[in-house]
Amino acid sequence: MQPPRLISYSLAGAIIALLAWFPGHWLASLALLPSLWRKAQTHWQAAALWIGYYLTGARDIPIMCARFFSGHNELSASLGYLLGVIFWLTQATLLSIPWILFYPTAQTSASKTLILTFSALFFTLLPPLGIIGWLSPLHISSALYPAWGGLGLLLGIGTLCLMAANLGRNKTLWLILCAVCMVLSAHKNEIHPTIPTGWQALNLQFGRLDQNTLAALFKRTDQVQNTLSQALAQRATKIVVLPEGIIGLWHPALAWVWQEQIRQAACQGQTFLLGADILKPEMPLRYTNSVLALGHHSAQLDSRMPMPVGLWRPGARISALTGKLTQPYLKLNGLQAAFSICYEDFLWWPHWRILFSPPDILISFSNQWFNSDLAAAQIQQQSIQSLARLVGAPLLRSTNR
Repeated sequence: MQPPRLISYSLAGAIIALLAWFPGHWLASLALLPSLWRKAQTHWQAAALWIGYYLTGARDIPIMCARFFSGHNELSASLGYLLGVIFWLTQATLLSIPWILFYPTAQTSASKTLILTFSALFFTLLPPLGIIGWLSPLHISSALYPAWGGLGLLLGIGTLCLMAANLGRNKTLWLILCAVCMVLSAHKNEIHPTIPTGWQALNLQFGRLDQNTLAALFKRTDQVQNTLSQALAQRATKIVVLPEGIIGLWHPALAWVWQEQIRQAACQGQTFLLGADILKPEMPLRYTNSVLALGHHSAQLDSRMPMPVGLWRPGARISALTGKLTQPYLKLNGLQAAFSICYEDFLWWPHWRILFSPPDILISFSNQWFNSDLAAAQIQQQSIQSLARLVGAPLLRSTNR
């Protein structure tokens, strides 16, 4: 198995993760992954490369689990950390499996290598494995072909496949020259979009919401309403975005408390987007991790992929439900707004629509009370910024820390 080579490949994967993702910001370095994968001499070396990459990129999972589950009084911090270590190792192994199974040997033809590379990308991108499809090499698309949308994604796939295939010197040089010309063209013509006038995202520092006592719930509601009132007091403000899950479970009593503020916003032509959980009349207990548009516009947007294990727990006594993938854009003040609710920031497939029909704005809702000081929070922001840049849409992002 040649341990020195295995260590070298695992270190290479780790270094690329640190270059591409926080503390680095060089997504173009993801092109090195398929190139090194192709040069690996054994399946073990290929596995070491990708496992090193995914372990490093997702290094915060253990401490996030410890904080999340102990914060909700579901597990002790030590048990949460142990569970997190298991998740951390498991996700790296699972995401590496396609790259191990489709590993091209030295005898594999260039055309077959292209197919194998595409297959590995495909299986790590879409469910079921795509449910944990974070840190995708496809984020190279936004770095190389900004604002090119679906075409940029296809070119990103082609670039990664090209880096893996050995097409011969002349053909490779021509393809690289063509790619460089397209990259230069994309960057030369890139227009940095701006947030529409009157749109505002609130970044709060309210911490974890305790839903076990009425006093805590009323305190949180009062905090959010006071902050929102200050934002809506500016007559130029038309849209206000609040973080994911900021007020917890939405129920009739809470709706009554919000009734006056909703009425005032509607009269002034203002809309606010509020993160809340919507209880479903099902047993065992089920809810949606949602965003409510209230005021001048009204709508409900459901998370298409709530955080696995933390929120989405199929078969468990309590679980979030997955929203429909076909949910349309939200039309606000004449603009088509796409949305990303927390965990969706890490993924590609919930955002399929923006690749075919770019929105006027992309809105991200997040609640990072348990990881705001960790690299994971920065990587989450990098991921959704990458998607916004790829489709040329301004990103409006609201978080709670």
